[in-house]
Amino acid sequence: MRRRASALAAVGTTIVVALAGCGSSGSSSKQTGGSSAPGAAVVRAADVTGSSSGYRFQASMSITGVATPLKASMTGTILRASNRSEIALGENVLGHALHISERSSGTTYWVSVSGIPDATKLTSKPWLEYNVGSTLNQLGLGGLPSGSSNPTQFLTYLKAVGADAQKLGTQTIRGVATTHYAVAVDLDRYVRLVPAAQRAAARKTIRLLISTLGSTTLHMQVWIDSHDLTRQLYLSFPECVGQQHLHLGLTMDLFDFGTKAAISLPTAAQSYNITSLVNQQLSNQKLGCSATS
Repeated sequence: MRRRASALAAVGTTIVVALAGCGSSGSSSKQTGGSSAPGAAVVRAADVTGSSSGYRFQASMSITGVATPLKASMTGTILRASNRSEIALGENVLGHALHISERSSGTTYWVSVSGIPDATKLTSKPWLEYNVGSTLNQLGLGGLPSGSSNPTQFLTYLKAVGADAQKLGTQTIRGVATTHYAVAVDLDRYVRLVPAAQRAAARKTIRLLISTLGSTTLHMQVWIDSHDLTRQLYLSFPECVGQQHLHLGLTMDLFDFGTKAAISLPTAAQSYNITSLVNQQLSNQKLGCSATS
């Protein structure tokens, strides 16, 4: 039983880290067409990028403020048309290199057993299956209708950029000329951009995220090309999970827009469903910090 609990704890930690990037893809925004104002340009890019049928990304992430700082690199393909994704995650923990493969369809995710410590003690099948929507609901994040755990979800928050966005200059990203902006996302405003039917649940979710961040504002930097496509995103912010203060940094490149790559999914015979087990392990997980922590 101890081995089983250890394996579940490792899986649960992986999922909590993945959920750091969750956001809603269901929001809409209003803007003045053709405006050259920095804020309007960023909002327009969020809409155009979010409308792409698919793209690839490469990202690096760090989490500090913990006993064992985490550094991870990610590469992946997002197919919005079919609502599928494929992500390869590399982590370095205590000097050990971990390589995790993840695939998704809607809110159902599959994670390779070989990449998670002690996961082979749970099953002999090559994939662990879990429903992210169920986990989000348990963590109080049910207002995020997309249920996605890939880092490109941070792009949706750009829809709530205000008028204080600043143009910082130009830069070439992966051979593409871009304009560089510094922006502040108003999380309260983001709630108002969510479709009315989802707004109440989204408001509860954003309140929880604000508690996690300790602020109603999320600062980002974004690089946008001449076709209104987001080519790079950078953010760095403090957060609090389980009364522990952490700091997360993320740099992400997006490219190969319109890709039609095929993503195959594991079969039921190849996967072991851990949704209820992970939810049980995460039942005491608290996001955010109290005023006295």
